Amino acid sequence: LQTNTQLCRMFGYRAEELIGRQVFSVLLDRATIRAMNPGGDPETIGPFEARGIRKDGSTFPVEIRVKHIDHQGRQVQVAAIRDGTANEIALQQKMALLEKLADAQRMESLGLMASSVAHDLNNILAGIITYPELMLMDLGEDFKHREELLMIREAGKRAAAVVNDLLTVARGATCKKEVHNLNSLVAAYLKSVEYREIAQRYPEIKVATYLEGKLLNISCSAMHLAKSIMNLMNNAAEAIQTRGQITIATKNVCFSIPYQGYETIEPGEYVLLSVEDNGPGISAQDIKQIFSPFYSKKVMGRSGTGLGLAVVWNTVHDHGGFIDVITSSRGSLFSLYFPVDRQGVFRPVQHTVVSSQQRGRGERILVVDDQKSQREIARRLLTRLGYEPLTAASGEEAVAIVRTTPVDLVLLDMIMDPGINGCETYRQILEHAPNLKGIITSGYSSAEDIQNALGLGISQVIKKPYSLQELAQALSLEIRSAPSRT
Repeated sequence: LQTNTQLCRMFGYRAEELIGRQVFSVLLDRATIRAMNPGGDPETIGPFEARGIRKDGSTFPVEIRVKHIDHQGRQVQVAAIRDGTANEIALQQKMALLEKLADAQRMESLGLMASSVAHDLNNILAGIITYPELMLMDLGEDFKHREELLMIREAGKRAAAVVNDLLTVARGATCKKEVHNLNSLVAAYLKSVEYREIAQRYPEIKVATYLEGKLLNISCSAMHLAKSIMNLMNNAAEAIQTRGQITIATKNVCFSIPYQGYETIEPGEYVLLSVEDNGPGISAQDIKQIFSPFYSKKVMGRSGTGLGLAVVWNTVHDHGGFIDVITSSRGSLFSLYFPVDRQGVFRPVQHTVVSSQQRGRGERILVVDDQKSQREIARRLLTRLGYEPLTAASGEEAVAIVRTTPVDLVLLDMIMDPGINGCETYRQILEHAPNLKGIITSGYSSAEDIQNALGLGISQVIKKPYSLQELAQALSLEIRSAPSRT
């Protein structure tokens, strides 16, 4: 009978196109009509929600109320149709915020869990890794159980790597960052045991590399980037499964304006690391969740923690970088962008056995740890390296020892309970021995703890469980720069 201008604009019709027609059949998708909570007016039918149909065929959410009135001496229905697009958008935004809040709460719980168990678990793993290493040094190459000892040590290292993944996802990559060249990290990975395992498991997958010759340096945690490369390679190989190709590439790139990919990449100079495969690609549903912790589509029982890409995501963003993902039925391309470091100088690290220059000459090292097993492990390693170890079961005991006994260096656990922690212990030690060098060792340290330690002058932080080589290198660097014992 009659319509207003607002409804015509809403649906894209002229008034004469609607007059005399059953508007509900024209303007609404009847299959979507749903009753909403009834209003307070008993004379109103509804409200109802449905999908409105514009003249061009597009749909949008609407809310309908119907009321009977007298019009020119007869009963007619007045239908009020309201555009619900704004409400729908607001609801979607609310749901997205609630989902983010739930994710944040899950991550907070994961962080509390990971940090609380990491310290104790890494202390336990230290013995599993260190004692086989000491035994292997004393036993000959023909020892019949040598392979079993190697397997125990490697199993301990893999367990420690899982703990580290949890910490990376929950708390971020808080390890010390140094200047590195991504080409060197890629080359090291291609010589690693992890790469050989992939090559053996997927013999028909070829790996191609395209590394830029004059690649710029970045400031990074080499351990975390190496793990990211390994995770991307594992994902690519498992996506292909049979015959295919994985391409690893590095490149210098520069954006003068923001680049919109999987996320917005800010303008600047970057070093690009990309891993591309020609597998089946990632579905539209999965692409939104691939970086979520514990989301995994891998084969159960084979590297299926679901932390792989979450570790990559956290590592890249903890380095101030960005991630882009392009996928189709012809494969997937993961691109990691790391900010360029033009100030630092890259110095390749030579990973060798402990050299004579790295061995001690009877220097006295004070080991401070609340765990007896950790003090014993450190004592044995220090003795093997040619140092004279002293031990203290608490920070308070360590301070008392330094007051009466000259030492050349203090090896401190970060978290000790009860009593003062490693940072406070070292601060009090410096009051009595201002030039005494210190090294922090810990199964877990927060970013704040690390910054406090650096502020006190500590330059070496060793993550438990550590190897004989790692301890020897850290001690050698500190002892060479330390003044003689007084």
